[in-house]
Amino acid sequence: MIYINYLSKIISISIKSKFIILLLPANLIFIINSFSQSSFEFLTINENAKIKALGGNNVSLTKNQNYYLSNPSLLFYSKNQNISINHMNYIADINSSSILYSDSLKHIGKFGIGIKYFSHGKFDGYDVLGNSTGSFNPKEFAFTITKSVQFSNFIFGTNLKYVNSKIFDKSDNALLIDIGGIFYPTRKKNLTIGMTISNFGFLLSKNNIYIPFFIQIGTTFKPEYMPIRFTFTINKSSEKNNLLNIYSNSFNKLLSLMNIGTEILISKNINFQLGYNYKLNKELSLKNNRHNGGISYGIEILLKRFNINYARVIMNTINTSNVISLNFNLKRI
Repeated sequence: MIYINYLSKIISISIKSKFIILLLPANLIFIINSFSQSSFEFLTINENAKIKALGGNNVSLTKNQNYYLSNPSLLFYSKNQNISINHMNYIADINSSSILYSDSLKHIGKFGIGIKYFSHGKFDGYDVLGNSTGSFNPKEFAFTITKSVQFSNFIFGTNLKYVNSKIFDKSDNALLIDIGGIFYPTRKKNLTIGMTISNFGFLLSKNNIYIPFFIQIGTTFKPEYMPIRFTFTINKSSEKNNLLNIYSNSFNKLLSLMNIGTEILISKNINFQLGYNYKLNKELSLKNNRHNGGISYGIEILLKRFNINYARVIMNTINTSNVISLNFNLKRI
């Protein structure tokens, strides 16, 4: 059996194991499939600071930045020659980073190219007798090409992704597609409705793994005379890629999958964000304290050609995540 402790990094290894037990700080335990049955769960984790500050999930935020990993149709709102750099310290030594570029060419139109890298840190391995088997660095990445088009009040987009995951001694590869849409029912565009269906595709490797298929539906709106913008997003995943399972839950269950965000527009140069993610609180809460997790907050500083976002996510009473995003417009205004 393989034990991975993200706090002390003590690992015992048995090749015949069928499970991995992840021991996180405060004895928070997750049991997942073995290495031969691993997944691409890192695709469900967003490392954009503004989206993290608003709760962690958003498919309807139509600002001039590169949010197309969340919803490919949001590429339409990205500026030409725009580059975004995101970095998140997740839990312990787990880190996620991405670099996203958007532009427009005469014969191609709007397009985006991005790469996402996810590192689980460095681990020392030991067999069941306590003998060292050396160190290893579990890591995963996704290379994405994005395209979006507009039809009247609708915008549609697609992400084509090549995904690689190398956890221990096996490597998994896949080609996946995300499909997303944005609808704005009013001329002022102060109300947007977004939806994505993520991770259609097929495996290129022969390992028996599942792909985290999920659907997100959300809205962002700003009351006309209020310096506040609200966002609501429902995120539902299904390991079995069964659409019926997505909608078989009760209304109360759907509410529990919602993430809520509020953006306070202080001025044209500074904004504050506050968010809450019920699912994050439920999954990472501690046994004796279940009410402090899932809260996030952040700040955005907007300059003429340069934006910076910082977010802090409270996982539980002892774990927090820090996220920073830099957005730069390469095209002179």
